[in-house]
Amino acid sequence: MSTINNSLEPVAIVGIACEFAGDIHSANDLWHALKHSQDVGSAILRDRLDLESYCAHMFNKDNDGQFRQKIIRRGYFLSNNQWDMFEPSFFGLSDAEAGSIDPCHRLLILKVIHLLDDAGYSMEKMNGSKTSVYIGQFSTDNGITSFRMKPEHRSRYHGPNSLLYNAAARLSYHFNLQGPNVSLDVACSSSMEAVHLAVQSLRTNEADMAICGGGNAVYSPENLLYRSIESVLSPHGRSRSFSADANGYGKGEGLGLLLLKRLSDAERDNNRIYCVLRDVLSNHDGSEDKNSFVVPSAAGQARLLNDIYKRADFDSRSHRYNLHVVQHSVPFPVGNDIDSIAIGINSFGIGGNNVHAIVEEYQANKTSATNKFENDDVNRSDMERKQYFIFIFSTKSRKSLSNQVTQFNQWLQKTSITDMNNNYAFLQRISQQLLLKRTTSHAHLAIFVFADIKQLQEQINAFLVEELLPGLSIFMRPTVPLEKICFVFSGQGPQWWAMGRQLYESEPVFTRWIQLIDAEMTKINNGEWHLLEELIGKTSENESRINDTNIAQPALFAIQVGLAGLLVSWNIYPSTIVSHSAGDQAAAFVAGRLTLQEAVRIVYHRSRLQNRNTRQGGRMLAVSMSDE
Repeated sequence: MSTINNSLEPVAIVGIACEFAGDIHSANDLWHALKHSQDVGSAILRDRLDLESYCAHMFNKDNDGQFRQKIIRRGYFLSNNQWDMFEPSFFGLSDAEAGSIDPCHRLLILKVIHLLDDAGYSMEKMNGSKTSVYIGQFSTDNGITSFRMKPEHRSRYHGPNSLLYNAAARLSYHFNLQGPNVSLDVACSSSMEAVHLAVQSLRTNEADMAICGGGNAVYSPENLLYRSIESVLSPHGRSRSFSADANGYGKGEGLGLLLLKRLSDAERDNNRIYCVLRDVLSNHDGSEDKNSFVVPSAAGQARLLNDIYKRADFDSRSHRYNLHVVQHSVPFPVGNDIDSIAIGINSFGIGGNNVHAIVEEYQANKTSATNKFENDDVNRSDMERKQYFIFIFSTKSRKSLSNQVTQFNQWLQKTSITDMNNNYAFLQRISQQLLLKRTTSHAHLAIFVFADIKQLQEQINAFLVEELLPGLSIFMRPTVPLEKICFVFSGQGPQWWAMGRQLYESEPVFTRWIQLIDAEMTKINNGEWHLLEELIGKTSENESRINDTNIAQPALFAIQVGLAGLLVSWNIYPSTIVSHSAGDQAAAFVAGRLTLQEAVRIVYHRSRLQNRNTRQGGRMLAVSMSDE
């Protein structure tokens, strides 16, 4: 994407996941809380941390009561149940290692599952994808509590798991995401800066998808004390922006995640698009117009706004908007010919890092937005009305399977379907989502085969009370322990004149490797002979020179490298590599110890010298003998 327009391509938000105070587990929960103006604040949980006891010696010296008035007493905290949802075995972790991981990072790992489900991507689909991860985190509570422990109480996991880099790194590791990966802390604007970097990774083609967001956990008294003394935190846990009685911001914990794709890619892949990031830009205040490091700069913020609206081809002076310190959004029209809404979102960090995003309402293409089932005016035949649907739920444990079906049933009860046509369209869409866009490879499965909503509800009710009905299947796949795989590279001897030909004709990956090695070998031997001719071109065994050492060893090298490349393309990786004799060069290349050019050069000269020696009467003798 070389042109300026392509470099600023809008980015689509295709997935959302979150976890906030008040048992808010999803974007729908958050919307419900906002819609009904729910107060999800609470007093500091004493079983989490006891700030009163930690500051007791300071209270004793607080003769005028000023210190006590500054100390935070309320905020927005996740319940213990929300922190305890993580199941280590699901992610291949031991209880000991999971216990040393930052609770915020554990929750991030868990919520990525929800993020992928929301976007319609299975874990298998994401495995090995070029997906970048950018996570902002302002809290350091895990590091504080870990380093506070006595050395004899620390496990070997506490050191590496106590640092910030784990926030993003663990996500890429556990889901095998192979794009750029950054954990960052720029104070209050960390999450928005993560979005900014994620958008950049998509626009530069470093990634095809991007996971971004931020998380925060509160369970050490140190940070609460320091921020209270600085008058940063509101003692009452309320943010009163621009109010005369504002006294700090309301402290909270939780996380939010987004899955981003280039808009053109999201439309091509028929993703659900929540909205569009028209542009995101970041800058720093520097020291201009600042009388303190932690004081925001109107000049720096104005520069950012002018830059982004100029770059996005907006005339910001023709629109009314206000600058708010933490985050603010104002609707304005985005163009004369498009009837949609955009908002500008500010996020300003205490250290001077500023981020602004322009978020637009997504205008779907009319032909693609209209659901073909809702547009179907043809009366369904009796045969169509008797079609069956399949719903599959798959989890790693029976308990989580029950929880998943229960949650689906609760959602289904809230969904109204007004007529039969919409009924069938609804069931078809859900079936497609569950079969094609959810992970169905886990051990525990519940399968529902039904003709209509009524039958589905009967089957769900039976499942929940552990009864069986026709069309309902509950079973567990036999679990086969994941065996470690060893690639063994053999020496000279097993070659035969037609080896590899069927693979060469049928497997493009194998073919490509043979061609690459042939090209390298031809460069080294100056065209004296051609590997492809010896492997593929000979029409009879009598014509073949495959048993000559100088041909056999390069041929075996090529075949074994090609096989390894083919296995890796099927996501079959070795945990161990062993080799013997002439197989050493292929093993060294596959293990990454030699480049292809280096390995081919060694094979050529090794086989050439051995062939010359055997032509002079030398032979190899294999003798079967005991150790004694």
